[in-house]
Amino acid sequence: MGISAPQQTHLGNCTAGPINNSHRQTNGDNCTAATGKQMGITAPQQTNWGICTAAPMNNSHWQTNRNICTAGPINNSHWQTNRNICTAGPDNDSHRQTNWGICTAAPINNSHWQANRNICTAGPVNDSHKQTNWGNCTAGPINNSHWQTNRNICTAGPVNDSHKQKKWGNCTAGPINNSHLQTNRNICTAGPVNDSHKQTNWDY
Repeated sequence: MGISAPQQTHLGNCTAGPINNSHRQTNGDNCTAATGKQMGITAPQQTNWGICTAAPMNNSHWQTNRNICTAGPINNSHWQTNRNICTAGPDNDSHRQTNWGICTAAPINNSHWQANRNICTAGPVNDSHKQTNWGNCTAGPINNSHWQTNRNICTAGPVNDSHKQKKWGNCTAGPINNSHLQTNRNICTAGPVNDSHKQTNWDY
């Protein structure tokens, strides 16, 4: 119980403190944020890491200047900036994603902004999103308010299907209620019903 506040600086490998622990981790090669958290608030700050993992549920955290980062889970407010590869948080997660090489938008009922990406995917049903400056993009399904600007080829997805198809030679969209991401393929076929998968860089 209570609050434990370690400060860790200039470590090669470090692990953040336990539940209900306020800590700051700086300039580590590999660091992992706090784990577990069912009650209380864990507020790690993570800066300038090569590989880092965001803190767990109901955790406010900031992640900056990482090569590979994964956003926190449900009901987590986070900001992710200047990453090469990032994945947005799940349902009901407010996030901003900026200046990434490859990014994936969050699922249903998520307000997000995606700008200046090479490959980006729009959110599913009832998702307000903005998509700008893409080569190829796929519009969202029914009951989706979206904006698509400056695209070469766009195809709308099927009913209640969150999928993204970009820079493919031949592709087939996935079936109903399937959240998947497919990127940079010559020939691809989406997975079956209720299958969450990611497929990247395939020939067939």
